[in-house]
Amino acid sequence: MVAIAVTLDNDPDAPNVQITLTSITNPGATYTVYRVDNTGEDSDTPVRGLDQVVPDSTSDAGFDFEVPIGKSVSYRVEQGVDTDTDGPLTIPSADFGAVWLSSVHQPLLSRRVVMSEWNVTEYPTRILGKYNVLGRKNPVVLTDTWGTRQGNMKLVTDNDNISDTTWRELYLLLTEGKTLLLRTPGRAYSGELDMYFDIESYSRTRIGPIRADGKIPFLHDITFIEVDRPATAEESLGLRTWQDVLDDYATWQDVLDEYGALPPPDNSWLGVLNREA
Repeated sequence: MVAIAVTLDNDPDAPNVQITLTSITNPGATYTVYRVDNTGEDSDTPVRGLDQVVPDSTSDAGFDFEVPIGKSVSYRVEQGVDTDTDGPLTIPSADFGAVWLSSVHQPLLSRRVVMSEWNVTEYPTRILGKYNVLGRKNPVVLTDTWGTRQGNMKLVTDNDNISDTTWRELYLLLTEGKTLLLRTPGRAYSGELDMYFDIESYSRTRIGPIRADGKIPFLHDITFIEVDRPATAEESLGLRTWQDVLDDYATWQDVLDEYGALPPPDNSWLGVLNREA
């Protein structure tokens, strides 16, 4: 029967949960690992990279880089009728004002930052039509579901005193071009829930004069729009290494045969990496 074990990794920039699966007795059947919110506020959530996986051995492993901060969670694996659960565990909350900006696709880019301001959150309505009807005092309004969260947040970096994150590290994360995840230490501290979002605009302002020690404060102004969580199936984080490629493919031609040879110069290393499989 499949078994699961979880371990907390309280990395300052990318806190996560390490997940290990053993005793997979039916390697041909798909399994899914769910994150369980022990408070009952959120529904069970499939873990990215461990959703609908067809194992090829009796053990497997993965990471959850999207686990909420300061909330008790457990993890459950399901493979057919076999199931197992481990937990609970909680990633501890950090200093007041601290939040985590996480890259969904490249966790190594994730950073702990300081929230300076997030005062207004907008929820635009979707009015499909507004009609004034003859003989009626009030108009007839046809509406759709409410819109997503939109707004503006301000983050502060100064290379040490407030946040260990430098403006360059934050810039690389924000301009990655992929969906980001904002993790807060709970709405009691921030007034907001965790959020997947895309960036509509970004600007950076230096605060004060240039300093000789290089610890120059910057204010980062981000306009965001909330989006759905990216699909979790058939994605793996932190498990694929260069050694895996060497183990799987003896030659470069083997790589081309696997992914489909392209006409020159697209059959270069960069061309294959940039090609959508």
